[in-house]
Amino acid sequence: MALPGSEAIPLRQIVDALARRFQAAGVDSPVLSARLLAGHVLGLDRTGLATARDRVLSPEEAERLE
Repeated sequence: MALPGSEAIPLRQIVDALARRFQAAGVDSPVLSARLLAGHVLGLDRTGLATARDRVLSPEEAERLE
């Protein structure tokens, strides 16, 4: 399952997709892991992630997360 890269998609949907991938892979705390990865890749702290949930990522940002 690839993350959307060329579509306009909000950060929250990408984090949800990452969490599903992590859960399927047996990662402990898949939602937390997805949030930490997204925050690291996008340079956002916990507050930044929470306030940017509806922000549409650029194709480049989505590709970096992939």
